[in-house]
Amino acid sequence: MSEKAQAPLPQRQELMAQWQTAMEVYKHHFDLFLKAVALYFAIVGAVAGFMYRDSFPLSSQRALSVLIAFLSVVTMMGCWMSFRYVKRLRDLVSALASDLRLKDFPFTGALSVSGLFSWTAGAIAVLALLNAFYFIR
Repeated sequence: MSEKAQAPLPQRQELMAQWQTAMEVYKHHFDLFLKAVALYFAIVGAVAGFMYRDSFPLSSQRALSVLIAFLSVVTMMGCWMSFRYVKRLRDLVSALASDLRLKDFPFTGALSVSGLFSWTAGAIAVLALLNAFYFIR
């Protein structure tokens, strides 16, 4: 579409509806993502607290530490998939915004948060495995 010519009204309304739908999907996705990460941290915190109770068998501590590592790897993969999804959604919204002559929506927050949580989950996975095989004796 040229810079000067604006989309005809019916087409513009359809594009605007697509843009609004994409933004609603983004809000819903990001809300679910944050809830899933909060659930992950709650589970890891509860398992770690339970694991270090007095008189808890060493073999069970190791098993729970490996469980934390497994959950962390799954969370890391989920964060990576979320990162890729938000990038694709950003491209779609950017193309629609360009056609509608709207300012681009900044997806940097969601991309940064998903990257940060992915690295955090990866670090927790490494620490949990180190804990299981080197620190629990």
